[in-house]
Amino acid sequence: MRESMPLEIIIAGRHLEEIQRRSNLSRLAALQLGVSDHPVTCVPLDLLQQEQIQQVLEETQPDIVLLTASLQRWVDVTSFFPVAVWTMAPLLPLYLPLAHNLMQAVKRQKKAMLVLNPMYPDVVHPVLNTIGLAPTAGVGELANNLPALRLVCAQELGVEYERLELRLIMARAVSYALSRRPLNNAPYHISVLVDGIDVTDQLNLEAVFKTFPAAYPRPRGTAGLPMTAASALVTIRALLSPVPQLVHVPGPQGLPGGYPVFLSRNELSLALPASLSLEEALRINEAGLQLDGIRQVTEDGTVIFTDEAREMCQRLYGEDYSSLRLQDTEKWAWKLRPAH
Repeated sequence: MRESMPLEIIIAGRHLEEIQRRSNLSRLAALQLGVSDHPVTCVPLDLLQQEQIQQVLEETQPDIVLLTASLQRWVDVTSFFPVAVWTMAPLLPLYLPLAHNLMQAVKRQKKAMLVLNPMYPDVVHPVLNTIGLAPTAGVGELANNLPALRLVCAQELGVEYERLELRLIMARAVSYALSRRPLNNAPYHISVLVDGIDVTDQLNLEAVFKTFPAAYPRPRGTAGLPMTAASALVTIRALLSPVPQLVHVPGPQGLPGGYPVFLSRNELSLALPASLSLEEALRINEAGLQLDGIRQVTEDGTVIFTDEAREMCQRLYGEDYSSLRLQDTEKWAWKLRPAH
């Protein structure tokens, strides 16, 4: 990170030697490029062990925690069940237990800690919000499409990229489809501003989204993860800034779907377009969750699946599930993992 302030980076994981090698590679490559050096420490951590999480947080006292763990690697999941790429709901048990464990330990700390989570925050955060344990915000998802979408809109309007600003409301399933196929009737909202003035009505958005998938194609899967990493750095930099920055994040304040927000070390507030109310934004993103197989997240954190997601659960777990309770997620995850 090109930051002048003193930073200390702590990387935690189950395979200490592997994370040490990876962190060395990143640190040395950054030094080769002339980026300021920051101390990096690697420590062992298993997010299935509550006592160990508690100990690591107490010893390291981080200001910002970035969670990047799941119970199964994405590349492994898609290798045995490619359709899962389109509808994420049945894979929720691979992400929710670890986030739940981490947030319980964060809650017990005397020091306030900000937590960023790129692991299906659209749904993980609303579920954890029902018990007061939602992470600060997610990263990636709709934010990953912003640079290309800004380029396309800027070119259509004939203005410089830097003058153009977007305000995008979009759930994961819609964001995933955005860079792959026309959105058609998918639920979303976009406001386009040039020099702070709303010029959305000057764009043919249907044409923009129709041509967008072929405009700036990029690698998928693990090869495309640097885009999520870049979005994470943008969000972290905003959290380190004394001045609020406009960024896009999924799951802020435990909300479903993705939103524009003003973010700084002292602020996290929604930055919705003037033409859109919070209630309208919530309706858009809740409709987007339906495309991911989520019919509803109830007040007690139970996730109700759509019929399509139920069929996928039958294929993944060998049983017909219509809903998932928070306390059952880890049990579901272990049902999935041994079979594959």
